[in-house]
Amino acid sequence: HVLCTAWSPDGLRFASGDKNGELRLWDPISGAAVGRPFSGHRQWITSMSWEPQHVNAACERLVTGSKDRTARVWNVRTGRCEMTLTGHDDSVECVKWGGEGLLYTASRDKTINVWAQRSADDEKAGNGSLFKLVRTLKGHAHRINAMALSTDFLNRTGAYDHTGGFFDEEAHKSSAAAAAAAAAAAIAAGKPYDRAAAHLAA
Repeated sequence: HVLCTAWSPDGLRFASGDKNGELRLWDPISGAAVGRPFSGHRQWITSMSWEPQHVNAACERLVTGSKDRTARVWNVRTGRCEMTLTGHDDSVECVKWGGEGLLYTASRDKTINVWAQRSADDEKAGNGSLFKLVRTLKGHAHRINAMALSTDFLNRTGAYDHTGGFFDEEAHKSSAAAAAAAAAAAIAAGKPYDRAAAHLAA
């Protein structure tokens, strides 16, 4: 019983989460399962979100939310769960991976937890886990079922846009994703931005 699905931003991986609490990867060409299921959640997976391509060009990490009140960060290349995010008092209904190093988890407990990825210096010094809780948003009178970020489209599509173009080299794909992220940041700040010019410069 599949409950949620998501394409990786580079379009090379397709993931699904099911009622057994398993994360599965699929070959988008053949439709065949890739490797073994990722197990760890004790109840069904309700939501998932990939790390944006402009943050990590490899597009190898995603976060899943579960009815077991946790969210998990997975690395699909290594097959490991890199971190379990805890702190909610009820089912995690929706997760989002933002474009500036933040994760968002929304729950039936009426709160949204905001998680920040630790800096490289923190990781080198061994200061804690991969993400840290930086804020809890409160105000809803009932459960939170969905969230939307202003950069959702960018985070989901990465380097690709409405032109339907393809990339011969990973470096070109990465620079296009970075240009798209810079455009989104400029627009959010109310500044004019020429994405095509930035892409050519990159």
